[in-house]
Amino acid sequence: MTTEPESPQAALAETTATYDQEAADFAAYQAKADLSAHLEEFLSHLPLNGGLIFDAGCGTGRDVAAIVARGYACIGVDLSAGELEVAAAQTSSSLASWLVADLRHIPFNNGCARGIWTVAALLHLDPAGQAHALREFKRLLSPGGALFISTLDGPGNSMRTSVEGHRRWFWGTSVEILSGELEVLGFTIVSAEAENTGFGHWVTVLALAPGLVEE
Repeated sequence: MTTEPESPQAALAETTATYDQEAADFAAYQAKADLSAHLEEFLSHLPLNGGLIFDAGCGTGRDVAAIVARGYACIGVDLSAGELEVAAAQTSSSLASWLVADLRHIPFNNGCARGIWTVAALLHLDPAGQAHALREFKRLLSPGGALFISTLDGPGNSMRTSVEGHRRWFWGTSVEILSGELEVLGFTIVSAEAENTGFGHWVTVLALAPGLVEE
């Protein structure tokens, strides 16, 4: 049965508080997922000399660590200060930095990023919030920049309660909806699929930002 939150804003605040309170537990859980194949495909669309990458909704920094290990500068962005504290403690590379911020309002200049990687983060925003975040990603990406999204597959919202009794809220989407929203924004879809993994059902999309001049 679907449980309705008081509001999307209240749900996000409660979810963020849960991550703050249980950051160490989530670090252990997040470490189990293997997205290396997706990461290699994403990085293959970036120039060899790198350029700035954002991990939007980086959690405890698992993917930031993998990105900087390949020689790219990466800023891990998350609303949970508790998770970022764990991330910073686990990743000592000078190529990694951290920022407490909402995915819908990342305080950097237009076109500053060559890539944006976002895994299990958009799902904490309602559909309007997800659309807002996609527009923010478009603003941040340079022409032809790569965007990888992995988010919850399925309609509606849901809530999960941890063993400690703290709640997190989720909103799903579909391949068709997410791809359609990106195409309306001018992105070129490289790949889009629904995946059934050991961690549930996911939508994954790799897309390129508009504006690249073909030669």
